[in-house]
Amino acid sequence: MGGGVVTRVVMGVDIVSGEPGSRSARYAAVILGESGRLLEKHESISLARLIRVAWSRQPDILAVDNVFELGRSERDVGRVASMLPPKTRLVQVTLEGGRLASLREVAERYGIRVEKKLTPTATAYLLAVLALEGAGTPVSVLEEKTLVTVSRARSGSSGGWSQARYQRRVRAAISQAVSRIRESLDRAGLDYDLNYRRSEGGIESATFIVYAPREKLEGVVRRREGPDYTVRIKPVARSRILTLPDAPERSSPVIVGIDPGITTGLAVLDINGRLLHAESSKSLDRSRVTEIVYGLGRPVIVAVDVADPPETAKKLAAQWGAMLYTPPADLTTSEKWGLARRVLGSSVEDTHVRDAAAAAYKAYLALESKLRSVERTIEKMGIDVDVERVKIDVIRGATLAEALERAIEEELGDGEPEAPRAERGARQHQEEAAGDGGSVYKEMSALREMLEALRIENSSLKRRLEEMEAEVMMLKAQLERARARAKSDHGIRREAEMMRERVRKLERRLEESAMMVEELKGELEELRRAVELLGRGTHLLAVEVDRLTLKTVREAAAAMRGGRLILVLRGGDTFTWDAVEELAKAGVEAVVADHPSSPAANALKSRRVPVIPISEVQVLRLGGYVLVSSEVLRLAEEMRAEWRRRREASVDIMRIVEEYRRSSRRG
Repeated sequence: MGGGVVTRVVMGVDIVSGEPGSRSARYAAVILGESGRLLEKHESISLARLIRVAWSRQPDILAVDNVFELGRSERDVGRVASMLPPKTRLVQVTLEGGRLASLREVAERYGIRVEKKLTPTATAYLLAVLALEGAGTPVSVLEEKTLVTVSRARSGSSGGWSQARYQRRVRAAISQAVSRIRESLDRAGLDYDLNYRRSEGGIESATFIVYAPREKLEGVVRRREGPDYTVRIKPVARSRILTLPDAPERSSPVIVGIDPGITTGLAVLDINGRLLHAESSKSLDRSRVTEIVYGLGRPVIVAVDVADPPETAKKLAAQWGAMLYTPPADLTTSEKWGLARRVLGSSVEDTHVRDAAAAAYKAYLALESKLRSVERTIEKMGIDVDVERVKIDVIRGATLAEALERAIEEELGDGEPEAPRAERGARQHQEEAAGDGGSVYKEMSALREMLEALRIENSSLKRRLEEMEAEVMMLKAQLERARARAKSDHGIRREAEMMRERVRKLERRLEESAMMVEELKGELEELRRAVELLGRGTHLLAVEVDRLTLKTVREAAAAMRGGRLILVLRGGDTFTWDAVEELAKAGVEAVVADHPSSPAANALKSRRVPVIPISEVQVLRLGGYVLVSSEVLRLAEEMRAEWRRRREASVDIMRIVEEYRRSSRRG
């Protein structure tokens, strides 16, 4: 069991004078803490002061004998109730089992005899004491509601975005809008339920059910019609006070399974595990759920299918004064199907109803052995008591013996509403000794007061025991959760180590990618500079080789096909004559050599291939390309011109020599 509702502070209130709920109305208020200890008392305060005191003390229960002492109409009572702290439940002590009773009758049912008319302060004290004992029925004040919906804009389009990116952007925008609205409602102190549908990248749509009239949201939430999402505000039906129906059979205890969301699932079981009601709807807010449940019985357990209960479930349990059941770990899908089929049969189609029914039946199974024990014990004893009342007390944390004792006392009290035996004896002794004078009467009055004090102390001890048992149940549930977590610790550690290793690999890849990006940026910049130099005509493309072979020469010629062939020769000690001949035939413009007197360079020059010293031109390596300043063409042309001049000069000398030889023969 997830834990019971343990009452710590109770506030009893009775009207003193004036019109209920008006400025002139005056109220008596008594606040009791643990063990019935008096914390605060007010004999005549205004309604506004009463509300301030409630906020100061934060009582779990505000007990009255008639809710209409707080206002003349249902609307007035609802207005006052809406001003109380969220944790405070309004309880009408005189309403039990769907039946109204006088305050005197309720007090006698709990062993407290009221022999004279009480003052408003004494009434407030008695109301607080009875509420601590569990008397009365919570009264739900269903306030005016307003729906705030956040959804995608119908006219939105992706434009230049891809559809997936556009949807993620819209969902992220809706998520931010929902967060802002939540903050605004929290700052304004407004009670609300939030249901939403989540998708990849954020929230698809969301609905706020705000328990306040539309005018309360002025300046808090604004209507919006945007390109990505819309915010719409719509008031809902007006409210009324909801109490239990008068039919006695409808006061039976029930277990409520709830699956809150955009579509809420609801399943109600009796405490024998039989289905009473199941449905799912988008209109099932807290007020509608309360109305349905109280039409079927008195909720004693609110159950959910997850270990961390939703806020809606917590609020319903607090509002109804019911225990909140949470499983030790979230129910798996297969578990929910199995549990739901035992309640709903084989035709389970609605997943929201399935989850609610599974939660309710899981809570029933957690209590089944205790409830069966109650039935067996009562059957064995052969006594005629209210079995369901005993079960309710056991569910709320009482021991079986205590629950039976209370049921027997109530059963005996139905026949003759008389005081307990000790008090009856004291009264009889008082009557017999009446002739002894006032001293005997005073003595008996003192004994009666002592008896009443002992009864109150006994009630307080019982209540403390109930609280301790409820705390034990809560600790057991926490222990079960801890064990479930421990079982998965090894798997979690292994998964965490795998994730860390994956993160390390991704970090290494990220570093490598960053280095590669920097390298590519450098290459891109060099390419831009190379293109700029080529465009200006100040430099020419060249091919760099470290040896002259037929293969390197042909590869260079193929690379520069359609353009000038310029080589940059590194080294020059290794060459073949085939390569030199091939290069000469290919019409190379020039060869830039870092060693212009190397064997390869001399071989090239012998075939009239211009060889330019690297020191006379500029050679750049940019983005994987080699560029040579265009000065290389002028130097190569000068070298060719020099060769032509020498060849012509050689021809002239040969002609002169030949003419000299001919003239010598004639002579």
